Parts: sequence; C-alpha cells; structure tokens
Amino acid sequence: MGKTTYLFESKENLYFSNVRFDIIELVPNNNNNILEIGCGKGSTLVELKKIGKAKCIFGIDIIDLGQSEKLDKFILSDIETEEIGVLS
Repeated sequence: MGKTTYLFESKENLYFSNVRFDIIELVPNNNNNILEIGCGKGSTLVELKKIGKAKCIFGIDIIDLGQSEKLDKFILSDIETEEIGVLS
C-alpha cells in the first residue's frame, strides 16, 4: 500500500460520503456530463444526477468504495502516479 492510499484509508467513512451541496450550487441547471476527481463514494455525483443537473456521472478515486455500482463510470486510480485513459 502506497503512502497516499494509506492516508485516505485512515480517514473516517463520513469523509468520503458527504454530499458537497456547496459544489452542487455551482453546477448549472443543465443535463451535464460531470467528472469528479477524488469522488469518494460518489455521493455528490449521485445527487447531481438525482436532481437533474447531470445526465452522466464519472468519478475517479484512489480507494474503491463501491462507486462502480452508483456511477456511470468509475476509475480506481492514483492520478498523481498513474496515467488515465479517455473516459467514454
């Protein structure tokens, strides 16, 4: 386990599951495609889709918290050390 992964695995579960309503307010009321880097459990993305601000939700995170079950696309990756291909 890398140092970065360890730092995130030591955080409390709530850290990864909060909906960021402050971010949601900034997203225009359109049917957007949204990519969140450091998406945690994907709660903010799921909320954006639920309220109609997003049609497709994509997330990248260093820890697998079951995001693949909730998001249209999830990539498990450390973006600081790995190259990421195209999302489609």
